[in-house]
Amino acid sequence: MKILMTAFIGSRNLGDEAIFRSIITGLRLDRSEVTALSVNEQKTREQFGVNTRFAKSVPQIVRAIRECDVMLVGGGGIIQDQSSILNFFLYAVQIALAKWFKKPLIFTFVGVGPLKFGVSKWLMARLMPSVHFAVVRDEKSAATLRRYMPKGGRIVTAHDPVLNFPFKPAELQDIYAEQTPYAVVSLRRWFFTNPLLPVFISRKINKLRIFRRRYDEYMNALCTDFDSYLDASPEMKLVLVSLYDSEDDIVNADVVARMRNRERVIVADNKLEEMRFLSIVKNAQFTIGMRLHSLILGANLGTPFVALRYSTKVDEFTDQMGLLDHSIHVERYDSEALQAALQHVEANREKIKGDITERVTAYRARNNEAFKLIRQEIERLRNKL
Repeated sequence: MKILMTAFIGSRNLGDEAIFRSIITGLRLDRSEVTALSVNEQKTREQFGVNTRFAKSVPQIVRAIRECDVMLVGGGGIIQDQSSILNFFLYAVQIALAKWFKKPLIFTFVGVGPLKFGVSKWLMARLMPSVHFAVVRDEKSAATLRRYMPKGGRIVTAHDPVLNFPFKPAELQDIYAEQTPYAVVSLRRWFFTNPLLPVFISRKINKLRIFRRRYDEYMNALCTDFDSYLDASPEMKLVLVSLYDSEDDIVNADVVARMRNRERVIVADNKLEEMRFLSIVKNAQFTIGMRLHSLILGANLGTPFVALRYSTKVDEFTDQMGLLDHSIHVERYDSEALQAALQHVEANREKIKGDITERVTAYRARNNEAFKLIRQEIERLRNKL
């Protein structure tokens, strides 16, 4: 059985790598020949022991799809046009090729939506009937997908697969334990994103530091509030983490430059891998996070968090963890709301930790059932070969 897996694999994004590791571990594809479309083939081969094809080479993509027996799409929030409509086209083309070559398609823990552009909706209406079976990571994704899949199409709602990230707590180190108490902060740039531009162009605009009024306003307000929080909590420190190398490094440098209490701000080493990030979060009081998987990986340890929400995927997870009322949307930033959220998580830390642990346990069980259903579907397809 030749299985092709496609998502944002081999990237410098810790969250996307955690998704791939969680899925490939949960599916247990030992009886299959697995190939991944990767933007860094050597890294993916070394870390996961799978075959690879270069995800930016059209001939290699076509060849990989033509040669596979089944294609797994996901996970992650890849079926959307919020960050870049061109990224959506990339996966639409791959799905169209699978349809052309008559290859079974399975969605694995994908986020679907938001879809803002008419052309995206048009493509969805024509391509989704070819999806064989779909596991989505939240109810909104399921509702969006139902509009495009034919009646009777099989959609299973689960949760983000990183809630089942494979690790043993005993393997974690005590990084920054001597710095306690501290909170982990995971930020990202967002206000430069333009869905009509390729992501790499948006990143270049970011680095040129133009069109940055909204970003500067947000960062100035956020850093002022961080200082106010540290003034009121003289023992606390902040540990800034980078989940996407140079992308997040720039934001972390901007935070340090803006803060008065910069001597109480620690910048963690960049190029973090999942286990090192978990080791940092292990001793944290809580996380203040924009990046979704800073919150999800931390939830594996029961770590409370204050979400700085910028997209529906963060909204959904924050709601699932029961913390939506104690979070802040970056487009409607409110200093008083942030201070209230920080006070809430400090005052109710043990209860929140228990609630998160209970929810994660239930969600893991649901994900395990989804993994089982995908394995069963693969076996059914194997028997038809």
